[in-house]
Amino acid sequence: KKAKKDRHKAYMMAKLGTYRLKQGNVREARVALSDSLSMRQKVSPEASVADLLNNIGNCANLEAVDEYKVSIDFYHQALADLQSHNGTQSDLSHTWYNIGRAHVQRNDWKSAKLALEEALQLSLGIHGKHHVYVAQCLDLKGFVNFSTSKYDDALECFDQALRAYLKNYGPNSIHVANGLYNIAMVQEAAGDFVTALRLYLEIADQDDLYSLTQNYRLFATGTLKLV
Repeated sequence: KKAKKDRHKAYMMAKLGTYRLKQGNVREARVALSDSLSMRQKVSPEASVADLLNNIGNCANLEAVDEYKVSIDFYHQALADLQSHNGTQSDLSHTWYNIGRAHVQRNDWKSAKLALEEALQLSLGIHGKHHVYVAQCLDLKGFVNFSTSKYDDALECFDQALRAYLKNYGPNSIHVANGLYNIAMVQEAAGDFVTALRLYLEIADQDDLYSLTQNYRLFATGTLKLV
């Protein structure tokens, strides 16, 4: 009876921690998730705890810059846990994505690209090229390519992601507008100001998601003017 009660308590603490994390209450979320992890490892040492490890890693990643290595460590623990428990391809992909995202946030482009490639290949095998999660992986991989001035590779990623968003959400959605902005951003950096301007105007036309003063940097610098 005590073991059953402890398992239920661990489950409820995990639910509480996940809820707190969604609310943005990171500190309380981490406490609840860590308590759940400790309890679950005691009462069910044979069970997978990858979900808790991933979420604790998310908490660490959100709390402070100096927690970066801690979050990466939790993600890798989650990865090892999944591999030892024959975890699903979906969970493995999600964990690799977390690792890649954490490296992106710290500008570790090489590590990010390796992790995101793992996440992308797994998600493609599960979902196919038009799934939203595949698009999210492509977006992040595209950002890595953009940040390392690999503009052709970035455009390829962003274009594939945009196609997936269009298929899932239709033309009038924030996802599609963001996809267009990503492509415009690359075109501007690569020097194709005409294409960049056309895309920026298309975004503003659709949803007014980005203000002219924030995004039309080419106007602010006097590179291109409307006539």
